[in-house]
Amino acid sequence: GVTTWDPEKAGILSVWKDPADGNTYAVNGHHRVDMADRADNPPDVLPVRYLEAKTAQEARLKGALINISEGHGESMDAAKVFRDIPPEQREAVVKELGKGKIATEGMALSKLAQPIFDDVMSGDLNPARGAVIGAGIAEHADQRAVYDLMKQQEKGGKRLTNDQVSELIELNNAAPTKTESSANAEQ
Repeated sequence: GVTTWDPEKAGILSVWKDPADGNTYAVNGHHRVDMADRADNPPDVLPVRYLEAKTAQEARLKGALINISEGHGESMDAAKVFRDIPPEQREAVVKELGKGKIATEGMALSKLAQPIFDDVMSGDLNPARGAVIGAGIAEHADQRAVYDLMKQQEKGGKRLTNDQVSELIELNNAAPTKTESSANAEQ
C-alpha cells in the first residue's frame, strides 16, 4: 500500500552483473526495485552494492544469504536456499548466519524428506511443525514414519502439539533399529 518512495528507508540493493549478457540483476532487494517502479515519486538512482559471483546461481545464493542474515524472508525461503548448498557446507553457512529463527528453522526444513518438504512448501504442513521433524530425525524413512503416524492421529481427530510430535520423535529415536533388533536376537 506504500506509494511514496523514501530513500532513507530504501537501504542498499545487492546486484550482480552477468558477464554473459552484461546486464545487471537485483539479487537482494527485488521488492524495493518493484516499489521504486510503482512509486508516485520514483527515484532517479538506487544505491547498489555489486556482488562478485561467477554464475547466476552463486549470485542468487549470495543475495539470499544477505536477505536471511538481515532477518528478512521466511524459513521456507531459507530452506530452499540451504537445499541448493552441498550438505557438507550447510552447517557452516548456518553457523555464519547465526541462530536466528529463519536460519535455524530453514536448516531443519532443508533436512526433510522430499514428500514432507513438498507438504511444507504447499502449505499442507506448518513450517514450524516440519522443522520439529527435520531437526529431530536424520533418516528420511524415520521422518516419513513419524509424519505418517502424526497424520493418522490427526485424521482421527486428535490434534497433536509440537511438543507431542517431539515426543513421537523421541520414541522413534529410542526404538531399536531392525539391525539392532536382529543382532540382539542372535545373542
